[in-house]
This record gives sequence, C-alpha cells and structure tokens, in this order.
Amino acid sequence: MRLPLAFVALSVSILIGCATHQEKLQAKYETDLCSVKQPQSNIVISHVDNRGEVLQGDLVDKAGFNYQGIASVLAVPLDYFLSPQREGWGACCQWVISYYPNYYCGHQYCRANQGYNLMGVLGLARAPDREQAENMALENCKTAIQQFANQVGISPSQSELRCKIQKFEWCE
Repeated sequence: MRLPLAFVALSVSILIGCATHQEKLQAKYETDLCSVKQPQSNIVISHVDNRGEVLQGDLVDKAGFNYQGIASVLAVPLDYFLSPQREGWGACCQWVISYYPNYYCGHQYCRANQGYNLMGVLGLARAPDREQAENMALENCKTAIQQFANQVGISPSQSELRCKIQKFEWCE
C-alpha cells in the first residue's frame, strides 16, 4: 500500500516541477485569489470602486473598500489553444497515396492550423456582488485573449473568445 502512495507523491512532484511559467502563474492566482495582483501581460484585472465605477487594475487598498466582502472571480479561456488557420504557399506535409513513402513534404499551396497556448491568459475581477464580478471576469478574459491574439498577429473567431469561471471566492 505504501509503494503506490509513494509513487503518486513522486509523480505529482515531478509534474509540478515540469509545469510551465504560465501554469505556475495560473495556479498562483487560483490558490491566492484574494491577494492584490499586479497587472501582467495576458492578464486583465478590473474592480468596482466605492462609487460603483469599473476601474482597470486591482484594488489598491482593500481597507478603503466600503463593502462587507469582495467577490473575486478568476476566468480562463474555455479552450486553451488558439488555432487560426494559415493558408497559402509554403512548406506543407500531407499523405499522398500514389507517392512513396506516402508522405510528402514540399513547397505547395496548403492549409494548416497554427496553435498558440492560452495557458496564463486570465481575467480577474472584484466587485461587491458575485454576478457582477463573474460578468466582469468573463469580459476581462475575452479582452485578454484578444490582446494575446493581437500580439501574435491573428484574429480569433467568436468561438475562440469563450471563457469560463475557474474560481470564485469571497475576500475580506
């Protein structure tokens, strides 16, 4: 019984050690959602201030926040890969039945999907009520995906701009 438990512990520690920077960043946001976050690339943060206005960035001073609690919501992309289609002349590989060894790579007109990893693209929002925080976090996530897409020079489809709520927490 101890051997499988030790194996699981070892496997988890190896997997954690192999996590990318984006995976570690997302895990940090999930585990410590209530702490004040500094804006980083590919993360959009907003909050509702005491006057009810939506402001970009995180709360600067929680002590000056007049509400009883702060609903904090983290939203992430529904699909972690942005895969726009590339079309045109270039080096493409494809299966060709009449060609030996049945797989041909060459300069030709082709279509291919490029993949971009959206891990670490996040939307964070804080508001006096949960519904408002969730809506803001989803919009922030969509904005973060769009900003990432602009950085890599692509235009995402509406289906690629979908996000989901990853974590909700009431913060004091």
